[in-house]
Amino acid sequence: ALALDHGALAVQAPPGTGFSATLDRLIAALTEDGRTVGICAVDAVAERQVEADTPTPPGVTVGSLSDFVDDRRSIPWDVLILVGAGRASLADLAAIARSASNLILCGDPGGMDRPRMRGRHPAALRQSVLAHLLDDGATIPSHLGVLLDESAGFHPDICRVVSDIAYDGLLRSAADSAGPDRPNRQLGLGWVPVEHAGRTTACPEEVRAVTDVVASLAPDGGQDDDVLVVTPFGDHARLLAEALPDGCRVGTLDQAHHETARVVVYTLACSSPEAIPGGRNQIFSRHRLAAALSCARDLAVVVGNPSLLDARCRNPRHVAQLNALIRAVDAGRTMQIHAPGRTPPQR
Repeated sequence: ALALDHGALAVQAPPGTGFSATLDRLIAALTEDGRTVGICAVDAVAERQVEADTPTPPGVTVGSLSDFVDDRRSIPWDVLILVGAGRASLADLAAIARSASNLILCGDPGGMDRPRMRGRHPAALRQSVLAHLLDDGATIPSHLGVLLDESAGFHPDICRVVSDIAYDGLLRSAADSAGPDRPNRQLGLGWVPVEHAGRTTACPEEVRAVTDVVASLAPDGGQDDDVLVVTPFGDHARLLAEALPDGCRVGTLDQAHHETARVVVYTLACSSPEAIPGGRNQIFSRHRLAAALSCARDLAVVVGNPSLLDARCRNPRHVAQLNALIRAVDAGRTMQIHAPGRTPPQR
């Protein structure tokens, strides 16, 4: 970053890679070098990240996109750091680029978020800044920037799967093992197959399975207070919220993908790819699957109809998407869940 001379640098920050600490070190290095620094947060999520974790020493200005579009400043900042560049459009970048001599573009284009744009625009302009730089790749090319490739945010087994399906296998875990301090907890990935038919955006059978999973996490009759249940569909989320204990967080993937929990249960709800409203991306998108798994620190459990694993693929993109789901299922252990007090079915 200190070598920038009227240029740009991209920083790709997958979940759990310590972006806030990296940002702190980056700001310190730039200000110690005598640079004036602007930090532009593209939305409320980025603003919370900057305000919570980043001190603002002298010479540093923090603001939103609209603050840096203002061209009344006679002398541009030496460096402008764009936080949330995976959610900023190319039009946003064009609007603020004139306010600084150098740009550092930080974020994760592989995540769930996409630029929010009003009106109709060509497909190229609907891309985020970092997605444009990746050019359909999964990780930033070395000549354009750096990938923060070590994650301490989740269990190594989860990290390996997320790395394989969303980051070309380049993301690695900072922990070699789960550690000796949590011997009685379930860790890694789990798979709960639930057979059903004719379900689209809500599935009572999976609601019952999720309820059993949540109950099994505290077999002594208590409740695990750090559980997040996510699903692609709002109808399914409402059924889950009615069935689960009050302390259990429930939401759609779009609502909850910035949250984290010790345990995440990802329930797919739909019976077959042909029945998915809005297209198969709702379930089979690699980035949506990675976003759901990345919310979990210790245990990620996928609940779904096993027939989804036999979905017909019509093109190479479908094959890659299906392989991602199969990779997550194969990495997890099949869990036969029976809630405390519920009689297991006779075989």
